[in-house]
Amino acid sequence: DANIKAWSTTVEKIKKRLIKPDEIISLVEENIYTIDKDKNAIMISIFSLYLTMLDYLKPKDIEKFKFPNLLKSDKNPNPNFFNADFFDYESEYNNSLKNVEFNFIIGNPPYKRGAGNSRILTKYLSHRKNSYDNIKIGNKEISQAFMLRSSDFSKNTKIAFILNSKNFYNLQSIDFRKYFLSNYSIDYILELSSVRNEVFPTAKTPVLVMFYRFGREENQLIKYISIKPSPLFSKLKMLFISKQDFKKVLQQKLLDNDYLWKTLIYGDYLDFELLKKLKSYNTIKDNVDETKQGITVGGTDINSADEYVGMPFVETKQFRTFFIEDNDKVWETKIVHRQKDRSLFKSPSLLISKGINRKLDLKMGILRKDAIFTDSITAVKCKNKDVLYNVMGILGSSIFKYMMIHTASSIGTEREQVHNPEKFNIPYIFSEKVINLVKEIEELSEKEFIFKDESKLKKLKQTLNENILKDFNLNEQEQALISYSENILIPWIMEKDFSRVFRKLYIKNNQDKDILINYLNTFIENFSEIFKNENKHLSVKIIYNKYAIGFYFTISKNPSN
Repeated sequence: DANIKAWSTTVEKIKKRLIKPDEIISLVEENIYTIDKDKNAIMISIFSLYLTMLDYLKPKDIEKFKFPNLLKSDKNPNPNFFNADFFDYESEYNNSLKNVEFNFIIGNPPYKRGAGNSRILTKYLSHRKNSYDNIKIGNKEISQAFMLRSSDFSKNTKIAFILNSKNFYNLQSIDFRKYFLSNYSIDYILELSSVRNEVFPTAKTPVLVMFYRFGREENQLIKYISIKPSPLFSKLKMLFISKQDFKKVLQQKLLDNDYLWKTLIYGDYLDFELLKKLKSYNTIKDNVDETKQGITVGGTDINSADEYVGMPFVETKQFRTFFIEDNDKVWETKIVHRQKDRSLFKSPSLLISKGINRKLDLKMGILRKDAIFTDSITAVKCKNKDVLYNVMGILGSSIFKYMMIHTASSIGTEREQVHNPEKFNIPYIFSEKVINLVKEIEELSEKEFIFKDESKLKKLKQTLNENILKDFNLNEQEQALISYSENILIPWIMEKDFSRVFRKLYIKNNQDKDILINYLNTFIENFSEIFKNENKHLSVKIIYNKYAIGFYFTISKNPSN
């Protein structure tokens, strides 16, 4: 309980001297304030606080000690615990608290999409908009409203909330993020999305911890930590933070580059620069005619689908590598939630499945005959059929995977899905060579399994990827960033393949020994020249057992003297 921890911290600061019972009561009444519309939660908080108060009393004082009335009653007309709605700006607690100068506001707001429909919250948001503030709330997410409401009680107050991290990545909350960054100052962020299952085993919602203040400061610098999953957690029940997990970023950078919120989780400054370069190109969306999802089945609306009955029906299980297998299924459903114009189902078009696997491979292929499909599939239309093949090649490349792990709102934070605006915001370059390679892959995938040359298919995909990287004129460093994401980061984060990062090294194995020597040579090469100028010598000794490997560096006088 935040109240207990905050009060205990206050007491510990003065514990060096004797604390009297009356002083313990005043420390509660003058330092701890709580608002909660759930009376049970309030009572549990008060009871926990009572028990903690006893910890600081001498046994002889406990017998005579009378607990303070913290809720409003005849004996306590001025409470500091309020059983009320946090968004009820007309409740009496607003007057009680308006002159209190809080040092800290601590909370764990509910993560409830759509809770913005509550009458009291709606009234509060309307009041704030009409009074003085063009407040922005995305997706009716109540935790965003909690973040902004806290400023009503803030006078140079430090605020710390555990928050739904989707607030800072999803496409529906861009206006909220702009508003928040323009009116508040963020001091610290602890990002826990990628370890949410380890930290909160029963929770499904990705979370972060944010420390912020009301009022925007120029050149505000955010100290940011993003923790990555580790096999050591299951053994030691400890979170490990590496040097790469610590970052500093100017708040203005987030305001200018909304995608940076997501990039900070797994990337660094070099990734930010590469993404900025890739985003300078025209996108897939700029080069196709339209992108639309198929028919929506289910829901409350009732629309006739008789005109589609008997047409060929494409399902996602028919998708192969850059190819859609034929089947004998036809559309049979007569009632749908949302109809689509029949032209959507005419060939040719590029069909892309909504889902994505843990390697970040999309299921997609060219629709070569008219067919119906549901909204789990998106159709990409373009008069120039070659553009569709070109798009398919780019969406199957390592550039697509790189951009998804660093910019897609759900990837690596919640679930394996990519939203259409994210898919089609990928950079696009027309290439005859890419088109021909994709057609060759399609042709090879179309062959019956027993005749398919898997090794040739793998080589063709590799050649395709190399050509796409070349088209975007990526230098050696930029290609290394993309390679790291595809071969290390994605298996580590998406597949929990810890062997890519945490593989055990064996000194007696020559290959592993070479890895260690090359690693140590990085230090030797970079620092030897410095010590050489001072007539000193840098050496290193490897110390190891079956549990750990240690490096013992020694700086000594140059042995040549």
